[in-house]
Amino acid sequence: MYIAPADHAKVFQEIHRVLRPGSRLLIWDVVFPRKTDPRQLLVMYPLHIQLPGKAINTGYGVRIAEGQGAEHFLEVAGATGFEVRTRKSETGWFYLELRKAG
Repeated sequence: MYIAPADHAKVFQEIHRVLRPGSRLLIWDVVFPRKTDPRQLLVMYPLHIQLPGKAINTGYGVRIAEGQGAEHFLEVAGATGFEVRTRKSETGWFYLELRKAG
């Protein structure tokens, strides 16, 4: 969580090293918008959580990390030796299920 893109390759290598063969790595992240204003540093995402008998509507802000989408993580995962098992994308988010061969 909150790992700088420059460190992703190193982090994926370490995760791959410590996982047992057949283990999975799950990634869920937001799709960052393209900056229309170079001064824009943050983006707000709404978050709707439905609990039994209660709904929570909130949100969170994050620093924009352009170029850090599903394709970026798939490239890093492939270079590290992970296999892609599942890939889902919706408006505003993506999910990846990666597997260590074995």
